[in-house]
Amino acid sequence: MVSNEKINEISQANDIVDVIASYIAVKKRGKNFLALCPFHPDKNPSMTISPEKQLYHCFSCKAGGNVISFVMDYEKISFIEAVEKLAERAGIKIEHSRSGVPKEDTSKLYEINKTAARYFHNNLINISGSEKDFLNSYIAKRGIEKNSLTKFGLGYAEKGWNNLLAWFKDNTDFTESDLQKAGLVKSSDKGHYYDTFRGRLIFPIFNVTGKVIGFGARKLYEDDEIEGKYINTQETEIYFKGKNLYGLNFAKDSKLISDFAILVEGYMDLISLHQAGYDNTVASSGTALTIDQLRILMRYTNNLVLLFDADAAGIKAAKSGLKTALEAGMNVSVVILPEGEDPDSVIRTKGPEEFQKYLDKKMSLLQFISSLRQKEGTLSTPEEKTAHIRELLDYIIRIPDKLKQGFYMEEIINEFGVSRNILREEYLIAKKNLSKEKIPKSSVVIPEKKDSGQKDKETPKILREELDLLEIFIKGNEDAIWYIENNLEIRFLQNPHIRNLVEIFLDEFINEGMVDAEKIVNKIQNVEERNILTEIAMPKDNPEDDDDEEELDKRSVIYLAQHKSIDYLKFAKDVIKKFKIKSLNQEIKDIINSGGSLTEVHKLKKQILKIQEGEE
Repeated sequence: MVSNEKINEISQANDIVDVIASYIAVKKRGKNFLALCPFHPDKNPSMTISPEKQLYHCFSCKAGGNVISFVMDYEKISFIEAVEKLAERAGIKIEHSRSGVPKEDTSKLYEINKTAARYFHNNLINISGSEKDFLNSYIAKRGIEKNSLTKFGLGYAEKGWNNLLAWFKDNTDFTESDLQKAGLVKSSDKGHYYDTFRGRLIFPIFNVTGKVIGFGARKLYEDDEIEGKYINTQETEIYFKGKNLYGLNFAKDSKLISDFAILVEGYMDLISLHQAGYDNTVASSGTALTIDQLRILMRYTNNLVLLFDADAAGIKAAKSGLKTALEAGMNVSVVILPEGEDPDSVIRTKGPEEFQKYLDKKMSLLQFISSLRQKEGTLSTPEEKTAHIRELLDYIIRIPDKLKQGFYMEEIINEFGVSRNILREEYLIAKKNLSKEKIPKSSVVIPEKKDSGQKDKETPKILREELDLLEIFIKGNEDAIWYIENNLEIRFLQNPHIRNLVEIFLDEFINEGMVDAEKIVNKIQNVEERNILTEIAMPKDNPEDDDDEEELDKRSVIYLAQHKSIDYLKFAKDVIKKFKIKSLNQEIKDIINSGGSLTEVHKLKKQILKIQEGEE
């Protein structure tokens, strides 16, 4: 975790106008800046950026936040990734821990990996002698273009046992222990350190923000005794193989990514496809596809094409990846290349045009599984068809979208003529079996939520008074906020988003003595709550929208704030008065609906009258 103090330091070091202007064009207008909102199709500038408040807000799509949330939403990265990116921009070093447990400073590991990547790349460029000739021949044979060597940062680990270790000792202050934690060296039984990667082509592995988090290494020499054509960095404090997709740092900027992403298995498959113009390609790097990997990918696209070899291992990987992608809620299709081919070989030997033909023949879930059965000749007898339908159901039950499930079920009915009722029974059996598979092995029994027979209530509409209350917190003086703190009852607030915001505001005011909207944005995880806050903090003042002023409730703080100075204490008292009256009116309504005492109704009406007359 990164401390709140450090997050605030990073926010203050990155002016919001400068950061947003590095992504999109901004234009000064009065005290603020305007821009075309990047979060929806925008023809007229509807995003306002306030250098004073260090906030932005789009008055069309309601997107809003501070400098960190802008980078999060624009880059489609996590909060901590945005913080790290802005920290690097400002030259601020950050220390954080994983899973709440204090760990080695991860910034050191990033720096070690960056230094190692440069070392490996320089080796590749400057190598001499027989190794150079062999290496250049291999690179030419694999069709790796010169600009790809630079783009992907490819490098070379020399054949010796401690070349990297010796270089780090001579040129850096990092210790052998530091290098071991980064996965770059290992320790023998006798305590001697040696290089992890020796005599191999190196592929730096980047996270989605472009930082080097680990390395993949391809075997080059026959006398290499390490098993496996490829080896990867062991899992470290910053590298988790099941949570990263190779090449996503490049693919996320592709113009094609919003249409679909292509998933391949290996480093060379990805590089060949990128060279051929398919820069929307990512790679699983030989690991089984995980939900965590897909969650990151789904920041950029919901459409995935699985591209695997036609051998047994490729088919197995495609089936496993298909199930995972369906569970994640992605729209997924499959391309299987001819036996003996992989994406890299197709591009190199047949060219992009031939590869596009395979891509155009991508198959849906049903088409893919059926094609395998037909190829095996196991789709003729009733028994084979039964097994096939049950296999299809094992995929369909993983799809979260019930409507999509229904269409797939209808396809099965139309193709095989199976009874709808029988298929439904089989579906329920498959669903039950899947549930059993997913039950965690635990002695703790979690009680099922009882069905009350009532539908979930819709989120209550935000009241005018609730917005006025937020306005007082953000712009009011200390007396007004103290009055709210002493007189507001949480039960007055009907909308849960407003209730959460008020609780955060009160906590901030009591602990800090003020409410700083820009800092509070970092504490708000809910996007809708963040947008509500920024809309209140930055009232609309676009002259093109002057006609809309008549639609504003002229009794509201927001309207008056735009036209004259406000006595916030007076308004705080007025807002609390309105809340009390609304609450009492609701009590009266409940009593009447339940056939309660009219005497009680009369008492409540007298209370309302006293409040209106200022006696309470």
